Amino acid sequence: MTLAEEARMHGLKYSTVRMRIKRGYSKEEALSMPIQIKSTGNYHELIGSECTTADGYKAKLLKINSWTQYIVGFEDGTTKTISAQQWRQEQFLKMSINRRTPQHSFNECVALYYLFQMGFSIPSHETMTQLGYTDNELFDAYNPELRIAFEYDGMGHTYKKDHKKNLIAQNAGIAIYRIREIRSTEPLNDGLSCNIPIKNTGWLSQDFREGLKELLSIISSRYSLPIPSVDFKKDRKGYRTLYSEFAKIKPTRQQIKRAEIKMLHHEERESRNAKIAEYIRLNPNITYPEIASRYGVSRHLVYLVRTQYGIRRYKKND
Repeated sequence: MTLAEEARMHGLKYSTVRMRIKRGYSKEEALSMPIQIKSTGNYHELIGSECTTADGYKAKLLKINSWTQYIVGFEDGTTKTISAQQWRQEQFLKMSINRRTPQHSFNECVALYYLFQMGFSIPSHETMTQLGYTDNELFDAYNPELRIAFEYDGMGHTYKKDHKKNLIAQNAGIAIYRIREIRSTEPLNDGLSCNIPIKNTGWLSQDFREGLKELLSIISSRYSLPIPSVDFKKDRKGYRTLYSEFAKIKPTRQQIKRAEIKMLHHEERESRNAKIAEYIRLNPNITYPEIASRYGVSRHLVYLVRTQYGIRRYKKND
C-alpha cells in the first residue's frame, strides 16, 4: 500500500503526511497525529454558526477541514468550500464562479451582481453550443427561462464579433441587452440588440450608474421581473466580493498549453541565439549577412545577439 493510500485511510492529505515525515516524524507518527487547527479557542464551537454572504444568503458552517478550509451549507441544500478568512469577514458568495475567461472589468461585475438577482447566471459551454455558438463564445450573463442575454462591451469588443453574436442569438430566439462603452468600442447599429451607450467608463461613473439602472428598468418592464434595490454604497461588499471571485479563477488547459508553447518557442530562440553567439566568437571576421544567411535570421537579430552576449570585438571584411 502506498503512502498516499494510507493517508487517505487515516483521513489525511498525502502532502500533510509527507511534510511531517520531512520534519523528522516517523511514518506511524505522521499518520497518527491529528490535524492541527490554528484557531483561537475551541474551533468546534464554530460548527453550526451562521452568517450572511455578500450576496445576501444565509450560510451555516457544516465542517472544518483544516485551519484554513471551511465547508458551509445553504438553505437549498448546496454546499461550498471557502477559506477561514472568508468566513470571518463574510466575504464570499453563494454562487460558484466557473468561467473560462477571467477578464472582467469592475463595472461589469457590478452589473452582473444585480442581474444575478434577477435570475441571470453564467452559461456553460454546453449551453452555448446548443444555441449555435462556437469558438468558446460565452454570454456575460444569460437567463434560460426568458431567453435573454447580457453583454458588457468594453475593450476588445469589435463590430464584427458582436454583430456575429447578435445574428446567432436572433436565429436562436434570444434577445441581447448590451451596455456599450463608446470610447472603447466601435458603433453597433445593426438593430439586433438593445444597446445602452455610456461615455464615462470609470469605475462606478455617473454614466454607468444611470445606464445600469436604465437596463434593469427595461428588462423589468418587458419581462415582468422585480427590480433589485440598487444601492451602490450599501451593496459595495457584494459586488467587490464578486470582482475578487472572478480575479481568482485559475487558467484553463488551453491557456496553460499556450503558455507552454510560448515558453518552448522562447527556449528554442535562446538556444539558437547561443549558437549564433558561439559562431561569432569562433569566426570573428565573418560578416553579418553571412551569419544571417547561415541561420536564416535578419542582420538586425545578429547585431542584437552580439550585444546581448557582450561580444565587443567584431571585425568586418573590406
